[in-house]
Amino acid sequence: MKGRKYYFYSIIIIFAGVFALMLSHMFLNNNNYRDVQSDNIKGDSSIIEVKIDTPFDTVFHFFKAVESNNWELARVLVTPSLWEYLQKNGFDKKWERIKREDPSLKFILFVVGNHFFDEKKGEGWVMGKADWSSGIGKDYDFNSTIYLKKVGDTWKITRMQGISSVKTVDDFYKAINNGDFMRVQQLLTRRYWRNLKARGVIDALQREQFSFRKGVYVVFHAHDFVEKENEAWVKGDVNWRPLTKQEKEVNVNVHLLKENNARKIDNIIGHWGEEK
Repeated sequence: MKGRKYYFYSIIIIFAGVFALMLSHMFLNNNNYRDVQSDNIKGDSSIIEVKIDTPFDTVFHFFKAVESNNWELARVLVTPSLWEYLQKNGFDKKWERIKREDPSLKFILFVVGNHFFDEKKGEGWVMGKADWSSGIGKDYDFNSTIYLKKVGDTWKITRMQGISSVKTVDDFYKAINNGDFMRVQQLLTRRYWRNLKARGVIDALQREQFSFRKGVYVVFHAHDFVEKENEAWVKGDVNWRPLTKQEKEVNVNVHLLKENNARKIDNIIGHWGEEK
């Protein structure tokens, strides 16, 4: 009798296992994950499941791959020509060194400032900031315009372009946030520094930044830019005292000029205007 009972339970367990496998197979086929494959990668690791419904998914998973130094995944999310360029310029070695020096490094998200995609042509771009966190307080954030095109069913990155004018503006507000006013001066033209200094703007910023001890004082997010040979314009939002009762968001248009072969801020429309 016991033998029959054990046999009966064994049959139930086997059917339960088969049913569970069928359900998991149906779930994987019906969710929004696709297999990303590379002809140049051999073995079981050549198939990596990532969510790539949109070009934004591609950008996110690329930086997550960079975070974990998963170069197999990074390679299949970019075009072959871009991967060759990145390797020639030591992109993977650079991030491997960074990860060794700072194992706490984590990619959080890509903050999109602006984007354009032509679904018919299967190409477009996204501009924004790669936001990273570090347990030792290092700043790895950077602004970039990322160009993509659709290859088959997959959006792939074709080019990543740093934006010197956006970087200057971002560094300017970071310097204010950190209380580094020597750096603030370096990022302004001599004319604009003297202007802000004479009107008491710099002294007021120093006092307020020093007294603000609740966290982040100011953050900048770029939305658009135009760069010419000797000048540039950057549009974006400046968020003062974020996540506090005193939070204030200001839309700014920043004008930059070339001075000593570097792009420097010569005027900011939106705050600290001459009329104030």
